[in-house]
Amino acid sequence: MRTIALTLNNLFAKSDLAVKTKEGVLQFGPMLVINSILLAAGALLILYYVIGANGIASASYKIKILNDRLAQLNEEQSNLIAQKAGVEESVAIEFAKSHNMVEAKNTSYIFESKNVAQR
Repeated sequence: MRTIALTLNNLFAKSDLAVKTKEGVLQFGPMLVINSILLAAGALLILYYVIGANGIASASYKIKILNDRLAQLNEEQSNLIAQKAGVEESVAIEFAKSHNMVEAKNTSYIFESKNVAQR
């Protein structure tokens, strides 16, 4: 641990940078380097959070849209099944009338399964 601390101290002690400008010489100390690294790390973490939150929100939105579409299709399917049943019933009634069939009333069943009727 002591070696790491000494190495970091040596690194930052030698990292004074100087830039010449028209006004004079600007010196960048180790604190500026540390602050810049921390600022960049913070900016990257915020960017990561925003992208992740956006991904979760968009996935949730897509799921909601698909669930709404599924509900709409289920309703449409039930309407079509009802229409089909109505058409089949009217076809069966037409067939029965054309063949002089009558509705069976007051039947008593021989077996409990109601497969065989007695007159």
